[in-house]
Amino acid sequence: MHKTIAVVDQTGRGHAVCSALIDTNPDLSVHYIPGTGGVFDERITPVPGIQIDDAEAIAQYCAAHQIGFVVVMHIDALKAGVADILRASGLLVMGPSAKAVQIESSKWFCKSICDDAGIATPKAKLFDEQKAFIAYLKTRKPESVMIKADWLTSNGNGAFLAEAEASVDQILDRIGRLIDQNPGSPFRFLVEPFLPGADYSAHFLVNDQSIIELPSSQDFKMSHDGDQGQNCDGMASLSPHPLESANLQQAIRTDILEPMLASLRARGISYNGPIYLGLRVDKNGKPHLIEVNARMGDSEAEVIFPRIAEDLSAVFEGVAQEAAINRALACKTDKALVLSVVTGPEHPCRNASKQFESDWPNCNSGGNKEITYSPEHIVRGGKVFWANVTRANNGHLVTKTGRIAHIVGLGSTMAAACSVAYGSLRSVNFDGKRWRSDIGSDLPLNFHPAET
Repeated sequence: MHKTIAVVDQTGRGHAVCSALIDTNPDLSVHYIPGTGGVFDERITPVPGIQIDDAEAIAQYCAAHQIGFVVVMHIDALKAGVADILRASGLLVMGPSAKAVQIESSKWFCKSICDDAGIATPKAKLFDEQKAFIAYLKTRKPESVMIKADWLTSNGNGAFLAEAEASVDQILDRIGRLIDQNPGSPFRFLVEPFLPGADYSAHFLVNDQSIIELPSSQDFKMSHDGDQGQNCDGMASLSPHPLESANLQQAIRTDILEPMLASLRARGISYNGPIYLGLRVDKNGKPHLIEVNARMGDSEAEVIFPRIAEDLSAVFEGVAQEAAINRALACKTDKALVLSVVTGPEHPCRNASKQFESDWPNCNSGGNKEITYSPEHIVRGGKVFWANVTRANNGHLVTKTGRIAHIVGLGSTMAAACSVAYGSLRSVNFDGKRWRSDIGSDLPLNFHPAET
């Protein structure tokens, strides 16, 4: 077993992974590459001088610090082939190959895998030419559809609901702003029917021999209270999911995950590492695949990993070594809820119809603000995982933009976890701080109703 591990990430998810690794193995130390400015634990060493997709620099750093095992968690690193290059250099690595990562980076590739495997998912149509897309919009049926960019977006806002009454100009304006926010991205979008149901996040660790089940979770992706605003990287999560059951988990595994992995292997693609299935459970309890991430979800990771009750490093190493480990991870009975604290404009727009336009993820506002961090205000059972922050020369934390911190609450009930998370919000403060105020045990299940 390795006593020193490197984790390649720069998000709250990465911080949660590092924290769980040292919490479940008292002899372990972790190098977090490049990490974030908010990591204070002496057994976690951030490495801010290395770019997340610089495989050569990561390999050299590991050699210099006698690190033999690397966990690659960030999509930019995975898409750049960092896991492949590190493996080729002789390192033990957990993380999918660049070929496998296509299942996240291209929604159209994912749909083709689903079609081959007979996986339940909304049928999509691809548009890679604006003229044909406009022609479709002018003649489409009066029904709500999902429009999804067939590439990775910087703020996780590449999918949006086009309601039945949305005009051609409104949809094109939304797409234009999305492309502007992601310079160089092509006009390549999928359109698929809107599927009613309850959001459900399922995570697994897999290799050619194993499927390891992690705790279920629910993600709240809309940027503002009441599920208003825009789809984004995520504003909150809770675990376990209220719908979790042995039957549902088995259906997800046998009807979705196993056929997906078999379809990848049929194309000569093996998968090693975490996989996230974003699902929608219909009124009959059947899961449908909405999206796939070739990594842990963020902010789901922040509620999953604090619940793990066994040596996570041993499990990760087993996955990387292609060991056969087919079971669910041991976890605590505690419930967990996380709130994401994000940046916003210092002077928010008071016009409700314009408010979302000035807020993240639509605009990257509110960066370069000094953070006041008061750990004494973290309620017992609370944790803070840091994301888009840097550390100034004076040692103070400073915001970038987007999600700054993830405030986690653990408790014997979801209501208790909710109370801890909201009670700990005052530990992190900066100008323009924003969060969702409607997440908790009394919030109805995140159910997307059918059209009336």
